[in-house]
Amino acid sequence: MKKTYFAGGCYWCNEAIFRKVKGIHDVISGFATPISDDGIEDSLVETVQVINDENTIDFTTLVQIFFSVHDPTTSNRQGDDIGPEYR
Repeated sequence: MKKTYFAGGCYWCNEAIFRKVKGIHDVISGFATPISDDGIEDSLVETVQVINDENTIDFTTLVQIFFSVHDPTTSNRQGDDIGPEYR
């Protein structure tokens, strides 16, 4: 099993999407605390931990799924969710 973390928008929305994918063993919602280039902690970001079976679904496919539902060009927003925790 492999663990990958995705942050982008509402963690419940990302969790729901990944839970439907064959080869995903578990998805856990939570927060990550990014560290800026100068070593200072930034505000919390909603994040999901995806645990997958690499023999069934690989990292590249996980990333493709993520970017099919996440727009990285919007600042502090995904859909109706607005705020720095959704960046």
